[in-house]
Amino acid sequence: MTIIRSDLVIFKPELLGDTDQSGGQRTNNKVTSGLLNDLFDPISDIDHAQSAVEIVKCYPALNTLGTEKLIGGHIFISSPPVDPLVTTMIVEAGDLNDNTRMPEMVDILESAVKPGALINGAGPEFVPFQDSFSSKYLTRNESGTSITTYLVVGDIIAITVEYTGNESATYPRLEHICQVTGVSLAVNGVVTFSPAIETLTPGPSISINSQSGCTKIRKTTTVSQLTYHGVKELQTSATLGSIELDVGSTTQQIIPTVPVQYPYSNQVPGDGSRLVTKSAILTATIARTYLFTVPSLLAVGSAKISYRPIVTYTVNTGSGNAVYSNAGMTIGSGTVSVTLTNAPVVGTPITLSYLSNTTYLNHSYVDPVPDDMIIVKNTVNSSIVYNGSRVSCYEEDDAFYIYLGAPTFEYILAGTFNYTTGNFIAASASFSAFQFTSLVSFLNGESNFSFALPFSNPRLDSFNVRVVNLVGTLLSGSSDNLGDIAGTGITGTIVNGVVSLTFSSAVDLSTLVYDVIDIYKTLPPASIFGLDPLRMPTGGTVSVFQKWGVVAIQHSQFQVVASPAPAQVKTIRTNARFADITDANNVSLWTVGNTHFTVDLDAGTVTINSSFPGFTAPFTLVDTIGELGLVANVNTDSLLLASELTRTYPAGSTVASVQNLGDLQAVVGLVRDMTSWGNNWDIDGTAATANLNTAAYPIEVSNAGAINEDWVIIFTTGTAFRLVGKNIGQVATGDTLNDFVPINNVVGEPYFIIRQEAFGGGWSAGEAIRFETFAASRPIMLVRVVESGHSQITTDRALISFRGNEA
Repeated sequence: MTIIRSDLVIFKPELLGDTDQSGGQRTNNKVTSGLLNDLFDPISDIDHAQSAVEIVKCYPALNTLGTEKLIGGHIFISSPPVDPLVTTMIVEAGDLNDNTRMPEMVDILESAVKPGALINGAGPEFVPFQDSFSSKYLTRNESGTSITTYLVVGDIIAITVEYTGNESATYPRLEHICQVTGVSLAVNGVVTFSPAIETLTPGPSISINSQSGCTKIRKTTTVSQLTYHGVKELQTSATLGSIELDVGSTTQQIIPTVPVQYPYSNQVPGDGSRLVTKSAILTATIARTYLFTVPSLLAVGSAKISYRPIVTYTVNTGSGNAVYSNAGMTIGSGTVSVTLTNAPVVGTPITLSYLSNTTYLNHSYVDPVPDDMIIVKNTVNSSIVYNGSRVSCYEEDDAFYIYLGAPTFEYILAGTFNYTTGNFIAASASFSAFQFTSLVSFLNGESNFSFALPFSNPRLDSFNVRVVNLVGTLLSGSSDNLGDIAGTGITGTIVNGVVSLTFSSAVDLSTLVYDVIDIYKTLPPASIFGLDPLRMPTGGTVSVFQKWGVVAIQHSQFQVVASPAPAQVKTIRTNARFADITDANNVSLWTVGNTHFTVDLDAGTVTINSSFPGFTAPFTLVDTIGELGLVANVNTDSLLLASELTRTYPAGSTVASVQNLGDLQAVVGLVRDMTSWGNNWDIDGTAATANLNTAAYPIEVSNAGAINEDWVIIFTTGTAFRLVGKNIGQVATGDTLNDFVPINNVVGEPYFIIRQEAFGGGWSAGEAIRFETFAASRPIMLVRVVESGHSQITTDRALISFRGNEA
């Protein structure tokens, strides 16, 4: 039989809504085309106020009484909601099956975020409801190298308890995902996070199964096996023969977010140590490896900071640009080679911050401090002889100390230090032979300076900067919302997050501080909508287009059909893919016999055949042009196709990523017989003497009745048997003397039919027959996200298209 338009339907599951029982098997209840809220609930005022996520399951299906095949069935969201606060997407998951219900769907969505790269491998002891840790834990030592991880507000991190062997009752293994809510890199600074940890964790010295340092602080990584499909509108027209589609953004939010303004005060450029860093800036391309030429790079020797260059770059997160830092790089003579962990946003700056030998030099205690230089605080690496033994000294703001250790575990004063001359005055005769290495800086000041703001979305008009010149006068400046900086003795700009300053007189850059407000998106708690947002990839921002995925490009135009009457002819675009007439309630007037209109797509005409009795005016004629394309590359705001467009699409056309459902046709899998059934769905038993004659009498299925199920027929006597499904349990009994026609009560059609002649004879009690049936449908998962905010749109919808080719 020919497949007609009405044979392609989308069925509802057993239960819609947001209860634990929502989802389940396919029903015979069709999603009515044009009917609002037939899958999703209406959006309430509470949804708009606090945000909402709704998850539904449905079944695109070829619904015929035969076994016709729909080749290359596919589904996509062909039109986005009009409300900018509402988005809809399809989530493609290999674990989604006919039996999946809401708890499993939530687990599927929350499976993406896992603990990743190490921040500190010997973290502190956390007590229940603790929500902070010292910023000193952002630094760890590896093979004598100090490595610091720079966090910003909004980052997602993991606190874990990791060890091998038996699990400790006191310190169970833990994986706590949380969001950074505050960062201070000052002395005694802290990192705050939310939600608070609820479990006691072991301190660095606690041993579990002979392993210490079991509490670890990590970054997070996304390991999602999910594919997300969404829809965007063309921002500019795509002409015939072009391969680039300007879609504005290639990401969507699967979790609602709330913008928050976070103020940063008295910030210091660079790593927060008040070391003055120079910047080398390159423009990002699609490459990951970049070579910076920095001939003034200072190779830091034995100063305690062991400073390495820091590279910052921008990664698109959909809702904004996140700033990333890389610690690993190759430093050569005058060059720094950097390989980025993540793909940068093309056209944005990649900034390398480094210590310059025009600002600093390495210094040793045996050399006099040059007249034009001064020792830099917090860079002094020192030791002293105490009671005949050389011990390490610890530099504090006021003086130098040594640590006695057991049994007193106390710090005692070793002496004071002159940073101008390098002279040390011992606290007592017990101390002698002070030695040190450090950095020294020039005293001639700087007239200009550039640095990168390490924030994802700084509010430009909140930026202000202060610095003291060499004669002690305070200079200051502020930015407007365009990034132009002006003030007393300071001018400059902020472009793509890079601050460039010019001073009216030479300044001491170690005194430079700035304030700025960063706007980031925070995630509402899981209790609001039943999903843990911290376990969503990149804070809930997901790419809805995939390299080597298929997209549908479409444009629809509309015209009013006034006073319809037979023989009227309406003109549409030639070679359109689709045309339809709907009434005021979005009900289609199409029928199999063309009762109300006839479409000639090749000629570009629609002929009216009636006055549309029984339908409500006004009537709208729509014609849609479109094509499918293969995506060769996904950028942050555009797609590149593998082949040229076959026609022109104006701005506002839709571009949707497609979920490929494959061929849809009810079929029966391999049939096997067994001497016994051990209730083991993974292994077949020994073959029986009797067998089902499916060569002469194949098991019959229909697209309307078949389901995705693994079946077993278990003989209770030589002629009687019962039918059990792996997912749905026992559904029927039968015998070999009659045709076996178990009815799928959900749809009112047989699951399958086995003719009496196929059974033959010779069966014994306990023997079994196994086979699978495959439905002409696939379950899909839809997610609708409502962002918090006010909306003037009272009626909204998204359109889903389901298509394929006839075999």
